[in-house]
Amino acid sequence: MATLTSTITEAVTINGKALGNTITNSVTSVNNVYQTVLSIKTASAVNIISFGSSGSEAMGTVDDGDLKYIRVTNLDSSNFVSLSFNVGSDASKLKLAAGDSFVYFLDQVDAGGGSIAQIDSIRAQADTAECNVEVFIGY
Repeated sequence: MATLTSTITEAVTINGKALGNTITNSVTSVNNVYQTVLSIKTASAVNIISFGSSGSEAMGTVDDGDLKYIRVTNLDSSNFVSLSFNVGSDASKLKLAAGDSFVYFLDQVDAGGGSIAQIDSIRAQADTAECNVEVFIGY
């Protein structure tokens, strides 16, 4: 089993004072990695990852509870992509601006009322023009 290391660094100088931090997160027990660049169209949302029951074998499908890390980066220089986190018939959306990344370490969300729900899929749809996104998944 491997350890995946993710490092985020912020650096800014305001009024001559350097501010920021470096956060390193080590994720243990990563057995598999899936990395790809996908062309995301405007016509309709497409799955970038699905979660299924134990033994799922389809490309881009991870067994429920196995996700350790996901990063989605919008490689476009001017257009945004909407990410949709789907739980049953409910969905929450996130705008991923040009050049931005989304990083998450779980495959579950707070469903309200203290309950946790398993994400069924994460989908992406370009807004104005086709965009490439890079997907990196550790599980």
